[in-house]
Amino acid sequence: MCVSEFYDGKKVLLTGSTGFLGKVLLERLLWEELAQPPLHLLIRGDPESRLRELASSQAFARLRQRHAPDLQGFMGWLISQVRCFTCDLEAEDLGMGPQDRKAAFGEVDIVMHCAARVSWDERLDVAIRANTLGTRSLFQACASDMDSRPHPVFVHISSTFVHGMAPAPHAETPLPPCSVRERLQGA
Repeated sequence: MCVSEFYDGKKVLLTGSTGFLGKVLLERLLWEELAQPPLHLLIRGDPESRLRELASSQAFARLRQRHAPDLQGFMGWLISQVRCFTCDLEAEDLGMGPQDRKAAFGEVDIVMHCAARVSWDERLDVAIRANTLGTRSLFQACASDMDSRPHPVFVHISSTFVHGMAPAPHAETPLPPCSVRERLQGA
């Protein structure tokens, strides 16, 4: 199966879409028209202002050329392709009410999680709350209210501290198949 076949007709939820790695991933998903619109974006803070910042980013230059060279026209196109939800990975229940959580996660087939605190000098408790416990909260949101359909594929992407100080490349090994719910109950 090729990448485009895997994504065909799938609903994608993306965290970290305004960050360094997330905006590149979002641009690529939109450029290749890989997922079924609208892509669900979990955004910290004010989604409208963050989306406007994103739309003016150099990372979206070729999308602006393709769809609308002026920012207002491009924003109109971008808004037709994404649905934004206010989210805080450090807050209880992701800072989302039950209706927003259901709307954000309800029909999703793939969750791509690349939101994180990446400051090199972050206090450990703050980093753990955001990067570890926040990821766990995201897992829990994926597992809730989904008894009648398959759990989404969960992809965790990190741009820092992944390789550490190892002197040579390491091959990735696929994890055995399991559901999000089984992972949470076994944790």
